[in-house]
Amino acid sequence: MRGSGEEEETDIVLAVDYEGPYEAAHRVTIVLIVVAVIVGLAAWRLTGDHFAYAICFAVVVFFFGASKVGGKRSFVLRNRDFFTIGGEVNRPVSWSSVESVSISGSGALVRLKGGRQRTLSLPFLDPVVRLHAIERFIRCLDLFRAEGPLRLPEVRSVGRKEGVLQLRPLDRSDRELWIALSTEEGNHGSQLYGPSSRELAGQVFDLALGRYQAGNESWRFAIMVDGTSAGFVSLEIHDLILRQANLGIDLLPDFRNRGFGTEAIRLLLDHFSAHSNLTKVTASCFSDNLPCKRTLEKSGMRYVGRLERFWRKDGVWKTGEHFEYEFSGTAVSST
Repeated sequence: MRGSGEEEETDIVLAVDYEGPYEAAHRVTIVLIVVAVIVGLAAWRLTGDHFAYAICFAVVVFFFGASKVGGKRSFVLRNRDFFTIGGEVNRPVSWSSVESVSISGSGALVRLKGGRQRTLSLPFLDPVVRLHAIERFIRCLDLFRAEGPLRLPEVRSVGRKEGVLQLRPLDRSDRELWIALSTEEGNHGSQLYGPSSRELAGQVFDLALGRYQAGNESWRFAIMVDGTSAGFVSLEIHDLILRQANLGIDLLPDFRNRGFGTEAIRLLLDHFSAHSNLTKVTASCFSDNLPCKRTLEKSGMRYVGRLERFWRKDGVWKTGEHFEYEFSGTAVSST
């Protein structure tokens, strides 16, 4: 594990596309048919020890065949390379070695530096899945050339400090504060989901903490003011290909409208600006949540516009305000 603020040069899975749910079963069925034919022929023509040998051979054929064809074939994109499992490119190919890509047949023709080329054939994918997989493949190459391999901060890195405010990584001690914010009736107006039971809020916390500690593209920090827990700020990646994330913040009533939310968001954005190459962070709030709107504006996020049907709550559609923060570097369109 690395120290505070350092990002690990690890392989990050960006996308995995699997073959249809019945393809592997069909292949295993073929193996079973072959085994049945072997057993049938043995029963018809062989006796005694020869029949026993034939049965043993059939068992070996079944287990060997099932091990080879039973697994799901897949296409894997990572931040530094790509490969197939059970396909034609079973060894990782580095993005840095790719010269160009062109759509060809049921996949793509990959031209490598030095004049070599590889055929990326994906016939095992459903046609619609295959189309989206190739689109993601081309986007990954484009983003790699523009920004390099995706880098993300070490999940367990120590929170940033600034004056009296500190961002501390979420841990088990934050469970009661999480439950308090989730169940407080006064929070109902500003939160997307409103109050819940203590039991449900605790289960959601356990899930959030588990995702954060597992490193599943989720970062959550407790906002500490002079050593006192004031709330939470989070960032979750919603598009690993385009490298875009959503930001969320929730403060206890006593710490609102005092600048702590603004500073917490600034610290979080600064941290990711220094230790990742994300392209954009987005955030939204209800239009009538003026304190949150001011907080997002003061933190440096750019106001994009109003969403007329932002969220369905309490039986009505509520409007919302949308904000974005683009990190320095190549701007990437989501269209």
